[in-house]
Amino acid sequence: MEVSKEDLKFMEVAIKIAKKGCYKTPPNPMVGAVITDGKKILSKGYHKYFGGSHAEIVALRKLPKTKKELNLYVNLEPCVHYGKTGPCVDEIIKSKIKNVFISTKDPNPLVNGKGIEKLRNSGINVFLGLMEEEAIFLNRIFYYNQIYNLPYIILKSASTLDGYIADENYKSKWITSKETRDIGKKLREEVDAILVGANTVLRDNPRLDRIKENPPRGEIFKIVLDPEGKISKDFNLFKKGKVIWVLKEGIKKGTTENTIALNYPLVDGTFPLKNLLKKLKQIGINSILIEGGSKTSSFFLKENLVQEIAFFYSPKLLGGGIKNICNLNLSLKEAIRVQNVKLKKIGEDFYLRGLICSLELLKTQLR
Repeated sequence: MEVSKEDLKFMEVAIKIAKKGCYKTPPNPMVGAVITDGKKILSKGYHKYFGGSHAEIVALRKLPKTKKELNLYVNLEPCVHYGKTGPCVDEIIKSKIKNVFISTKDPNPLVNGKGIEKLRNSGINVFLGLMEEEAIFLNRIFYYNQIYNLPYIILKSASTLDGYIADENYKSKWITSKETRDIGKKLREEVDAILVGANTVLRDNPRLDRIKENPPRGEIFKIVLDPEGKISKDFNLFKKGKVIWVLKEGIKKGTTENTIALNYPLVDGTFPLKNLLKKLKQIGINSILIEGGSKTSSFFLKENLVQEIAFFYSPKLLGGGIKNICNLNLSLKEAIRVQNVKLKKIGEDFYLRGLICSLELLKTQLR
């Protein structure tokens, strides 16, 4: 049996409905499932929220009675283990499904090929790789977490066309329009945590909260890198939510129920960032939005720890001031390459989104 245009169309539907779980499924991936008789869709389902029924189970429950042999299209390998729910593979085997089309293996070591193997051993035909890149892009945070066991980092910046986030007096209000700033705040819905440096807190005194209109995710973690212990609990970010306060080794700060203090030695003026990220992953932080200043952003870029950028540009030129990125001093050959770039116009401003984390590399790791 060869993959047809119809198969492609049905997988497109599965990926489209998977997106309905956006913001609600983390740390689980977004998954959609479509069941057909080969010609038309008989039922659909998606993973609605973390802990809820998986997409395949939802689709199977909606399936009308039929004597026909059926096809299942799902953007991620069905699970074969007990977690919040039972194994999807077992329910698929009990059904009339004879062909399963899957975009990618599940990188979770508890699954990772075992679901495919069990389906094949039961006599079900399995076709792997349909719309693989689109499926990885959709769940890039989940794939990165599972493969590298580190949080996925998005770097946000709002600057002039010539790359300045503030003038020489550190004035940055406002480079971009209110509409652009509101879109920037919505990025917080995509992640578990926001990270800034102490200087950003001292200058702007931000709250770093999620927007009120979009409540699917819980309270956001606020991470502040404060090597010298310059800030205090009087600042706005401590008034609501959970704060992770990262300090130089030896500096002590009182903690509360909503505040975690972490101490690390400084190496070349910064913390051992990879070790810090490993600790944050253990705490349950799978994704981070960096909203810090130039130095904070540059430290993470220098250590190759940024996977995605979200840059907002205003059609202004300063010709001097505070750069959005500094002190990388890369040669043209070493330049950080941004891929899968999308550019959107917002009023007079521009919004550029792109990946530093290579989808091709993630595909290679999955195989």
